Amino acid sequence: MATDYEWLQGQLDRYSYRPRWSWLIVGNEDPFLGPLANVWRVRITFWATDAYNPEREVEIASVQAVPSFVAQERDPELFKRWFQTVIFDAEMHESREWLRRDGLLVDDPHKIK
Repeated sequence: MATDYEWLQGQLDRYSYRPRWSWLIVGNEDPFLGPLANVWRVRITFWATDAYNPEREVEIASVQAVPSFVAQERDPELFKRWFQTVIFDAEMHESREWLRRDGLLVDDPHKIK
């Protein structure tokens, strides 16, 4: 039987998306909480045009926790729904950096509230 890591990475390996997007499963210990936060994470990396300086491209990395029930259930359809949401959330974040009204961001995703 595959380990949780092998199963999760195997699921990720089935997917493709835009050019220059990649992902992998990373360690299941939180660097701040250690083994108390024993959660697997997916690290998504991609290149995007810098919304603040459109002449350059930047590498973006997003790390999202894999819900424990997704790893435990080992249901490819459940994984698909979760992973699709992760991709859509990354895209939504990036789109929020571009939409402007009168030259000002409509909804700055980096603004501290």
